[in-house]
Amino acid sequence: MDWKSDAVVQRRSQIAWRTFGADGVVLNLESEMMSGLNESAALVWEWLGSPRTVGHLMNLFASEFDLSPQEAEADLHHFLSELAERGLVAWS
Repeated sequence: MDWKSDAVVQRRSQIAWRTFGADGVVLNLESEMMSGLNESAALVWEWLGSPRTVGHLMNLFASEFDLSPQEAEADLHHFLSELAERGLVAWS
């Protein structure tokens, strides 16, 4: 995973997902692994529907949840790392 602010990330196409209120669930159709998403994770997941730079995601996340840039970076790094480990996102 490339954690530079200009790295581009997006959802992989082999993923099914659905929201339930503010939360959500994603299913990797290749591995058949399911993951639950809390409110903030579900919102980021929606943003990943189109290619976005890490820097843009950090700005959106910080603004939406009133976080410092450092908090947004730490939270997103953790979440995007988990998504990458589960094969749910693609980097370019």
